[in-house]
Amino acid sequence: MSHYSRRTYIHHPSDLERGDLVDVSATPLPCWATVDRVGTCADDTAGDGECDDGCDAVIFFVDPDDFPWHVGDGDEIYARLAADATAADVDAENDAHDARFAGV
Repeated sequence: MSHYSRRTYIHHPSDLERGDLVDVSATPLPCWATVDRVGTCADDTAGDGECDDGCDAVIFFVDPDDFPWHVGDGDEIYARLAADATAADVDAENDAHDARFAGV
């Protein structure tokens, strides 16, 4: 089972990694697409002139039916980042934190 962070704002597409989920919806209800990689306009060989001078990066998705997203300067990216932490990992971190500050 995969674990993900809460929905979070991404400042730049380069902060994304393979497996992260990106909200690609044009409505208030999120529609998630799985990131394959982040590249440049030159990497989008099937692009039909979508790129312009304002394109910062291109997000490519695992599902071939999801078109690459040419992210411009004004685009807002929201994602759920893939996480390896399990509930046991979180509990261990919390226990260590409690132990450090028990006498404070």
